[in-house]
Amino acid sequence: MIKKVTITPKFSALEIMRDTLYRDIERLKTATKVLGSSTHQYMINYINNNVKRGKVGTGNLASNITYEDFETPFCYGFYIGDINVLDSNAKYWAVVNWGGYVPNYGNPILGSFWGDPPDSSRNDQSFITDGQFLMTPKKPIRPMNYIEATQAFLRTNFDTVINRI
Repeated sequence: MIKKVTITPKFSALEIMRDTLYRDIERLKTATKVLGSSTHQYMINYINNNVKRGKVGTGNLASNITYEDFETPFCYGFYIGDINVLDSNAKYWAVVNWGGYVPNYGNPILGSFWGDPPDSSRNDQSFITDGQFLMTPKKPIRPMNYIEATQAFLRTNFDTVINRI
């Protein structure tokens, strides 16, 4: 008759849970990095593809949208757009996003459209301040809402990434 049976598993449940958790965390970090990079690229493409004055833009705003990912012991994430860089290199970033004011507050300004005088029948001109022609802006800048569009893209894709993992 058997009085005592001892069963010793050949595996460690704790080790299996730790390895599974580590693997899931690595998958989440990789997915977050891919999501951050694709969100950054979405914002750049959105800015370049939604120019309000025809399809001509300088590319300055889009080229100054920065991307940086970070990792701490308890979190992994990313930043898109450094306000200090934008304030230094593309001071108009907020106006392009939210629109609203009349350039130069409706006062005359010296400049040209790449050397040409203003032509109200054209919608594909980019303004430069080269002092060639005196112009008085009359229309407010229309908003592009690139920040809000990128937030919507991120929300949609974040849910997809989480559901996949």
